[in-house]
Amino acid sequence: MRASALRATLALVALSIGSGGALGAQIPEAAVPEPLRPWVPWVLEGHPELACPMVAGNRMCAWPGRLELDLDEQGGSFRLAVTADRNLDLPLPGDAAHWPRQITLDGRPALLRRAGEVPTVALPPGRHRLAGRFRWSRLPESLPVPPEIGLVSLRVGGRAVS
Repeated sequence: MRASALRATLALVALSIGSGGALGAQIPEAAVPEPLRPWVPWVLEGHPELACPMVAGNRMCAWPGRLELDLDEQGGSFRLAVTADRNLDLPLPGDAAHWPRQITLDGRPALLRRAGEVPTVALPPGRHRLAGRFRWSRLPESLPVPPEIGLVSLRVGGRAVS
């Protein structure tokens, strides 16, 4: 097989493998030509997002549940359940001015990272519970929430905010 034909075939196989509509909805191994099967892990290693499902034209590798925010004048806390399809950096609520602290992943301390102005935490594949705290001298007018999070429960000063 010529090199360009092999590259094109590998690219098509990689796209086919990752084009499933749900977790695990990949093409069966038997559908990959025998000579290319050993290359599938190599292709996915360089593009792990290909194993994640497509939603509205975007790869979705993290599935956050409801973000629970409990805030007051001195700070607050958050809790979030999330499922990760692969190793990834998950954006958290907050920003450079309102940096989360005391982050825990499944009840254990977690390393907080910075992606520009966005706080993130590294997640392995699986179901997880994240928690963290905020500290400030006065309640901010707004607190950034990652756009991947669609459900938010907010309490301010002990009162639910709809």
